[in-house]
Amino acid sequence: MVENAVRTGAPKSLDTMSRAWAEQLNGLWLAQSAKTSETPEGSPEQS
Repeated sequence: MVENAVRTGAPKSLDTMSRAWAEQLNGLWLAQSAKTSETPEGSPEQS
């Protein structure tokens, strides 16, 4: 088996937006995580 690896910098368009993109993904992940961790109403797990 042969593997090739190419190491270069990110394209300029990605490089300039990478921080904003990462922050947006983090926000989406946190929102989805909070949504899925909520206990549904009426479930026996609620105190």
